[in-house]
Amino acid sequence: MKVYLVGGAVRDELLGLAVVERDWVVVGATATKLLDLGYVTVGKDFPVFLHPITKEEYALARTEKKNGHGYTGFTFQTSSKITLEEDLLRRDLTINAIAKDKSGMLIDPFGGQADLQNKVLRNVSPAFVEDPLRLLRLARFAAKFSEFTVCQQTEVLCQQLVDSGEINFLTAERVWLELVKSLSLTAAWRFFQTLESFGANEILWPHFLPEKYVNILRATVKFKGNVKIRFATLCYGIEESLLKSFIRKYKVPKEYSELATLVVKYARYYNKDLFLAPNVVSLLSKLDVWRRPARLKDFCDACSVHCENYEGIKSLLLSCYEVAARVSKNSLSNREKLQGPEIGQAIMRERELEITKYLASI
Repeated sequence: MKVYLVGGAVRDELLGLAVVERDWVVVGATATKLLDLGYVTVGKDFPVFLHPITKEEYALARTEKKNGHGYTGFTFQTSSKITLEEDLLRRDLTINAIAKDKSGMLIDPFGGQADLQNKVLRNVSPAFVEDPLRLLRLARFAAKFSEFTVCQQTEVLCQQLVDSGEINFLTAERVWLELVKSLSLTAAWRFFQTLESFGANEILWPHFLPEKYVNILRATVKFKGNVKIRFATLCYGIEESLLKSFIRKYKVPKEYSELATLVVKYARYYNKDLFLAPNVVSLLSKLDVWRRPARLKDFCDACSVHCENYEGIKSLLLSCYEVAARVSKNSLSNREKLQGPEIGQAIMRERELEITKYLASI
């Protein structure tokens, strides 16, 4: 039994980047062998195990055969006789098909090191065309390594993936995951540019991506650590029905869909008219910041690219919120005389009054 470090950990180490997680492949062993050694199985589609101490993932060396459509359209074979090279052959890109043994020796049967040096994204084998997820992964790596170029033979296979219709069999969860990972990268626009070069954007999210997405994503680099803001910024200005369709199609989690929906519905109110107290109160109420105050900053940031006086309006809204938030049921002078809806109405009137006073003072 031999164990090798594989994939992104080896690639990033060679590039001098921080290694976030490590994956291992085990050659010359069986599932029974690993279980006897205390490993815990976690893989559903193929045998992947957690190390009993480090909890890192160890996968049995395997081969795959296409027998259907999409990412799940494969059958996997694991055997103690499968070699490391056979396992590496099924990987997507050469830069991800480098292994390292425990002595530190690199095993690189497909020229991954050379492609790292030459800054090239290249498929390992013609089997690249069998899995549509590889197109999205390629696009993400184009964003992650923005100085890399896609080699011509890989471009041909990407176009085949689109033209064959195989891209239509991508699962919603995997598409969304690749999108989220890409939006966390500095050069996120390269993800969409790469897909666009093969006509994939019009298949994955027709009429959804703004024409100026490159400029938008460049302007939101400061928010790369907050994907929900970058996503919401991309949604600015699109029709609400398109956003709802996108959310349904890709099962967008609530934390992302909520902010994007607020931007689509209410960003048009984010303008100079907010210097009028009734408009401020109306927007704050629409955003429901009285119960969820953290929403306000996120909303302002998501509107930032599309607003000339972003910092001024953001500062105004935050200050107005702080002033108005001091008003509560207990602060009303005539609270004993109010009942039911009258209380809420009185609070809103008082908040508007406080904001009016504040705006008059600045």
